[in-house]
Amino acid sequence: MGYIYPGYPVANMLFRVYGSISTVQAITFLHDFKLGHYMKIPPTTMFMAQIFGTLIATIVYLGTAWWLMETIPDLCEDPSSIWTCPTDTVFYNGSVIWGLMGPRRIFGDSGTYSAINWFFLMGAIAPVLVWVASKAFPKQDWIRLVNMPVLIATIAAMPPATAVNISTWIIVGFLSGFVVYRYWPDWWGDIIMYFLVLLMLALPSWRCYCILVWA
Repeated sequence: MGYIYPGYPVANMLFRVYGSISTVQAITFLHDFKLGHYMKIPPTTMFMAQIFGTLIATIVYLGTAWWLMETIPDLCEDPSSIWTCPTDTVFYNGSVIWGLMGPRRIFGDSGTYSAINWFFLMGAIAPVLVWVASKAFPKQDWIRLVNMPVLIATIAAMPPATAVNISTWIIVGFLSGFVVYRYWPDWWGDIIMYFLVLLMLALPSWRCYCILVWA
């Protein structure tokens, strides 16, 4: 959008909200249907629960946001406050980079970070390298478990996380997905998977994605 209509951050945000984010929400909607199918919940009941849940969540979210903006001074502006709004800051910065300035001025032929475009080629080659390594070293079973698309796509879920969050993901993922699974597989199957399912049901969709990457 920034290439087609540069210099208009509001247009970029609207395009992202009605294009990208609405698509993600639709996919999450289907994820809920799939979970309900596995749990033997009738489709009609599942659909009505989603509709009413969406209506209630919309009212609660809007009311809460309005109340916070009216009662908390310098909301999202005071760095010493706990209300720093990191997700909103990332969204705003994205509108400036991709909408106001435009990707061509940053990542294009006239941009400072044009070399970053080589990562598109690296991302396309990375799965091939893993496949070649698995053929060259067939006895190393762990190579076949490396999923480059999942590893690369996880980076999109990192902002606005800090280094503490990322290091925690790595530690928990290694302990639960490798150490516990290898040395206590029965305990892993009985406890960890129940824990993940409970978190999936309790947390928002984007956090669920991060949790699933742990495993």
